[in-house]
Amino acid sequence: MALDNTVLNIIVEEIKNELIGGFFDHSFSLSYSHFAFPYHSGKNTENKGRGTLIISMDPSEPFITYSFDKFTKVEDNSAFGNILKRIAGTKITDIYKTKNERVITIETEVIKPELDITVTHYKIVIELVPQLPNCYIINAETNKIIALYKEHGDILSPRYMSRGMNFIPLQEREDHSNNYSNIDELRPYFSRSVLFYLKSYADKIGLKEAVNKVEKSKDLYVTPKGIMPFSFDLPEAKIIKVNDIYNYYVSDQKKIAMNIKEKKLRDLLNTYLKTAVKKLNNLKSDVETSKKRLIYKDYGQILFLYQTEDDGTMTKLNKDGYSIPIDNSLTFVENANLYFKKYHKAKLAIPILEKLILQTEDDIKYLQKKLLDLENGSPRDILELKSELMETGYIKNAGKKGIKKASSKKKYEPHYLVLEHGKIGYGMNDLQNESLTFDIAPIQSLFFHVVDHPGAHVVLLSGTDKLKYRELAAELALYISHLSEGDVYMAKVKDVKKNKSKKGLVNIMKFETITIHKVKESSLELFKTLK
Repeated sequence: MALDNTVLNIIVEEIKNELIGGFFDHSFSLSYSHFAFPYHSGKNTENKGRGTLIISMDPSEPFITYSFDKFTKVEDNSAFGNILKRIAGTKITDIYKTKNERVITIETEVIKPELDITVTHYKIVIELVPQLPNCYIINAETNKIIALYKEHGDILSPRYMSRGMNFIPLQEREDHSNNYSNIDELRPYFSRSVLFYLKSYADKIGLKEAVNKVEKSKDLYVTPKGIMPFSFDLPEAKIIKVNDIYNYYVSDQKKIAMNIKEKKLRDLLNTYLKTAVKKLNNLKSDVETSKKRLIYKDYGQILFLYQTEDDGTMTKLNKDGYSIPIDNSLTFVENANLYFKKYHKAKLAIPILEKLILQTEDDIKYLQKKLLDLENGSPRDILELKSELMETGYIKNAGKKGIKKASSKKKYEPHYLVLEHGKIGYGMNDLQNESLTFDIAPIQSLFFHVVDHPGAHVVLLSGTDKLKYRELAAELALYISHLSEGDVYMAKVKDVKKNKSKKGLVNIMKFETITIHKVKESSLELFKTLK
């Protein structure tokens, strides 16, 4: 949801007070559409003048803010990302917002120009227009565009801009008149969300008084409709600091950065998965075709039985409820032998194809599980996952720094949920799963796994109060599989056997089923604390 002009007024005023006089360090990407500009010598004391200016070019949620948090860098080799790095070392001299437009300009200058530097003054123009956000890096002395986030619009439009062209700014708009009589006259100046709350608030205290309070507000509030410039006396409205806005929009930047970093592996696994699904469909089709060809045995027997009726001209024999195609260049006996040959080939193919189907179904389950492991895993879990995939042949060793082939002798440490009287173990990849279930867990421990769905091995270790924690272990199995309800297998570890076809897959010889209708909120809060 795009920020209202009045919200941006408050944000820009605080950013201006914090950053002017400071210096930008090397910029970097937080995600595909979020960019970070670390700075030092800012006005804050809580972080010794250091912080990070953040801009979002997300079409649905463009915003600007700053933060004192630490972030994970995302590799960005785009022309825009590389040119942003030129801003490093420049002093922030001015920050201002275009009147009544969602446009913010940051001016910087090079304090100690070197001989090879051609640009000494920059303008960073950030347009937070919903669905069409953009960011321009401009040579302030020539007004030429050095770089821009995206080229928008028709080349013939009056405001089409590209690298090397003159920058054409959006013109400011005059303030609304004080002679307005209804809220419709204010639509060009406020977002729909603000107008929604403003209308209800104006019904209580009057329109002009309500508008005056909104425009003079110095605080921001989180409401069900997003960040607002005023509380509107809503009981659910909560104050939000400008330097907390990024966390409002992004709950886990490190996870986003990791997902981007591991995109190649995710794409590779998805390619293998699509190939396996296509293979499975083809195998099932081949089995059906082979089963239909078992009737050729009957064709051959009937042709032998009625071979005396062969007159050399027939192309079809209709006998005993069968309509049998005949090659009239061959005798009935020769046709029969061809049908017997096709029958034997089909009969031999069926068990082979059915075995391949089972193997391919295991491959699909395995790859689905690997995608889940990749999504859930920490850096350590993912490094072990890559070792496992190297062992199973899904990825090659060449050029993989820091990745070693999985060792059958090494125990891979799983994760634990520590309880008041014991603990629950769970694996975030199949190396950890097998270590937990077959090396670490005593045989009387209880094993949990989601029914017919990729998931982790979850083990309620012996010595733990089993009756009290069985449901919690089942809920954890669902949570790791990104499910909120479902059936979960429960078995003693001694009844769980390795499936030799794929690492991590098991055969459960004896089990019970626990049905969870909904994972409890208290359990979800507990699981969210897990690393």
